[in-house]
Amino acid sequence: MLRGSTRPEALVLLTLFPPKAAPGERRGGNTYYLATTGQILHREPSLIAVITSDLGCRPGYSLGLIVNEPRPVPDDWGTLPEHFAPYRRGRDGQPLTREQQLADQEQRCQAFITGQPGAKGPRQWGASNEHISPCRWLFAECDSEGMSLDDQLALAVRVFGAEPAFTISTTNKSLHCYFGLREPISTERFTVLQKLVIAAYRHLEPECSIDSSLAKPAQVMRLAGGLHPKTGQLANIHTCSGSRFDADALEVRLRGLLPPSPPSAPPAPAALFSRPRRSFGRHRPRTLQDVVDHLATLPRRVGGQGTYVGGGSIYGDRNVLWGLVKACEEAGYSIDTAIALMEAHSPSTTCGWDVAQVACSGGDHASAAWFWGAGR
Repeated sequence: MLRGSTRPEALVLLTLFPPKAAPGERRGGNTYYLATTGQILHREPSLIAVITSDLGCRPGYSLGLIVNEPRPVPDDWGTLPEHFAPYRRGRDGQPLTREQQLADQEQRCQAFITGQPGAKGPRQWGASNEHISPCRWLFAECDSEGMSLDDQLALAVRVFGAEPAFTISTTNKSLHCYFGLREPISTERFTVLQKLVIAAYRHLEPECSIDSSLAKPAQVMRLAGGLHPKTGQLANIHTCSGSRFDADALEVRLRGLLPPSPPSAPPAPAALFSRPRRSFGRHRPRTLQDVVDHLATLPRRVGGQGTYVGGGSIYGDRNVLWGLVKACEEAGYSIDTAIALMEAHSPSTTCGWDVAQVACSGGDHASAAWFWGAGR
């Protein structure tokens, strides 16, 4: 599902990861297996054999994968010292200085290039955030004690507004929820959206346990079909809907779930005189977060009053919505973002109007001031 059978050449980094270390103990390292989707779907014997052998040698380890797809391996990977992970300590256990680390990387690189016996290769390609290609999936995990799988699924729907594309039951206590995107996004935006997901979970369910590391593009997640060492059962696909999400609309929804950002503290008096004077009428460009925060101050539309009154403004609900469209456009977003915002604020189903129809019914002459002036 994560890559699709239509892309057999797509890379997948399978990962054997260790259990959590006991207090005071060092956690073991990961073992990686870079393969293609075709190799996995066709159950390539050599791949299965090496993973099975490694699992047998590492009791307590689990099979997972890095969810996001790595970019193609560069042809020159392993030919530069920076391709090799820096060691913090030498063989004698003493800390290495930065100069010593660089020298060690250079030495290991040359040993690998020249094929010296026992030379170790470079860092695993695909295991670092900078190796990840544009991301197609978001994911979440919430494993609060005593929270059933159904309750975890319901919370995911509250956060995302629809069922996940699929979910995986780890058979221990948690449900992993995956949300496919209609178009891939950059790793930077992936991190932004994942942090919004984490914040939304914590806001809606403060007692839930959600790992902040889920914002990493190179995050490892448990693989369906892998054995959970605690339960002795296979992780399995729990639900499957195949749903897909628009990243822009989802970001609007997630921001709308969060409380408005607190106003920034006024500058100290001395700072007022140390800054250059600004000409009248010039302001910083308003962002989407500014739009979300202002919309949160407006009263919800009351059905049965038409679209020309209410909304906390002399302009009425229709013109406030048209102004919202302009405000979103000025912030770099489309009319779809404005519709999604207003649907979250005053839904069509409960507030007696059709948000999309009203938004598209006119407003060419509208101004963003119709929105910013509402409620003031």
